[in-house]
Amino acid sequence: MRRRFAGALAAALLAALAHADTLVLHDGRFVDGRPIAKTDAGYTISYPDGTIVVPASMVADVFSDSGAPAYEPTTPEEKEMAAKGLAPWKGRWVSKDYRAKLLATAIAGRRTRMEQWKARREWRNHVEVKTKHFIFRHTLPDEIFEPFRDLFETYYDFFTKYWKIRPSAKFGTPVINIYHDEEYFLQRSGAPEGVVGYYSPSDRDLHFFYDRERVKFTIDVMFHEGNHMLAHMVDEKFDYPWWIGEGLAEYFGASEWDPETKTMTIGHLQSARLAVLQSRIEDDQWLKLADLIQADRMGAIEYSWTWSFCHFLLSTEKYAANFRKYFLALANSSSIPKVTRGDIRSVAPEVQLKSLLDYLKVKDIETLQTEWYEYIKHNLSLRRSDLDYESAGWIMDLYGERRKARNMFRKAIENGSRSAFVHYGYGKLVFETNKVEPALESARKALEFDPLHARAWALQGRCLVRRGEKEEGERLLKLAAQIDPDDETLWYEAEMARQESKPSDEGKQGG
Repeated sequence: MRRRFAGALAAALLAALAHADTLVLHDGRFVDGRPIAKTDAGYTISYPDGTIVVPASMVADVFSDSGAPAYEPTTPEEKEMAAKGLAPWKGRWVSKDYRAKLLATAIAGRRTRMEQWKARREWRNHVEVKTKHFIFRHTLPDEIFEPFRDLFETYYDFFTKYWKIRPSAKFGTPVINIYHDEEYFLQRSGAPEGVVGYYSPSDRDLHFFYDRERVKFTIDVMFHEGNHMLAHMVDEKFDYPWWIGEGLAEYFGASEWDPETKTMTIGHLQSARLAVLQSRIEDDQWLKLADLIQADRMGAIEYSWTWSFCHFLLSTEKYAANFRKYFLALANSSSIPKVTRGDIRSVAPEVQLKSLLDYLKVKDIETLQTEWYEYIKHNLSLRRSDLDYESAGWIMDLYGERRKARNMFRKAIENGSRSAFVHYGYGKLVFETNKVEPALESARKALEFDPLHARAWALQGRCLVRRGEKEEGERLLKLAAQIDPDDETLWYEAEMARQESKPSDEGKQGG
C-alpha cells in the first residue's frame, strides 16, 4: 500500500510542475520536476518544505525547459568580440546566430539523453548489450554501465586463464542483469530483503544492483557473484560445497580493477570480512575448521572465516598449487567420490575434508587448523589499518548485530570517513539507543557530504521531534519524503515521529 501511494505521489509531483527542470548527479541520480537555479555555491533545488543547495562538484548536467539565458559578454575581450558579432563556443569564436543554433542542438541532445536515462529505469525500456561472452541487460546510464561491461570481459579472461579451463559451448551465453538501485533490484529480480546479488545456475542469470553510495561494494558483489557464475563453467553439473564456493567468491570479490588499463589483480584484503573476523577474534570466538567445512549454510560470520581460509591456502606457497588442483578435482576427478541428486553431482562433507587433506599433503585437520589460525594472527590481523569499517558496519547491521555495527561505523568516522552513508548509518543506530544529540550531529554531517540524502533529512527530523521541536522536525520529515517519494522507509519514519509526538495522555490510552 505504501509503495503504491508513494509512486502516485511522485507522479503527482511531476505532473504539477510542467516546466520540468532536471538535474543529473554524477552518481546517476536525477532530480526532476523541481525549480532549479544556479548559484555561486552550486544549484538550489526548491521543494514545498525547503530549499537544498547541491554543490556543483556533484552535478553532471542540468537542463531547464525555460531555455538558456541570452549570452551576455562580461570580460573586455568578450565585449570587443561581441561588437564584431561574435560569441564564445567551446574555446572558439563563432557568430552569435551560429552559437544560438549550436546551443539549441546541444540542449535538445541533453534533453533527449536525460529522457532516455529516465525511461530506461523502467524494465520495459532496459538496454541489452551483447559482448563476446555475455548478454547484459541494464537500467543504468551508459557511462556507469560501460566499466562493468569491460570489467566482466576482463574477469572472464582472467578466470579462465587462472584455472586453465575452457567452458563448454553447451553452457550457453550467461545473462548479466544490472539494476540502477537496490529497490528496483528487489522488485524485478525477486530477491528477498537482505540479498544484494545472486547467480541462478539453472537460468545462467546473474543479478546485482548499482549502489551509488558504495561503488566499491557494488564491484565486490559483482566479483563475488561473477565468481559463482564462472565457477559454474568448470562443470555445469557440479554443485561446489558452500565453504569453497563462498570462500573463493569472497577471495575474488576483493580483486582490484583498473578501468584505464582494463586489468585486475587478486589476493587483496576483503577488508569488510576482515573487520567482521577481527570482532570475533577479539571475543575469542574462533570457528573450527571441521565446522566450517560441514556447514550447510553461510552467514556473515562464516563468510569471513571461509574467506580467510581460502586466502590462507592461496597465499601459502606450500599449499597454493595443490589447493588449485583440489578445486578443479572436486568437480572433475573420478578419484573423489560424488553424491548425485537428480543430474547434479556434489561431494559429501567428510569426503571434502579427507580429499582436501590428501591434496594438501597434511596428516590431520588439527595441523591445518593451527596453521590457518597462525596465518590469521600473523598476517591478516596485522593488516587492521586496511579494514573497511564502513562495509563491515553495513554487514553487521544487516545481520542484526547493532552494537558491533555502531562500533564499525564509529571506527570508520574516526578514520576520517567522508561518506554520507557512514554518518547516517551511525546516527541511525545511535538514535535507536535514545542518544538524540549524537544522532542529530551525525545526520547533519551526512548532509554535508550529500545534501540530497533523504534518510539523513528524516533522521534529523526525528531527532528534532524527539527533542521537542515538533514543527521543525515534521517539516524536515516532509522534506525527506519530497526528495525521495518512492522510499517507503521515509513514510515509516514520519509515522514513528507522529506517534512519538502525541500528547502523553493520548499515548497512554488503552494501556
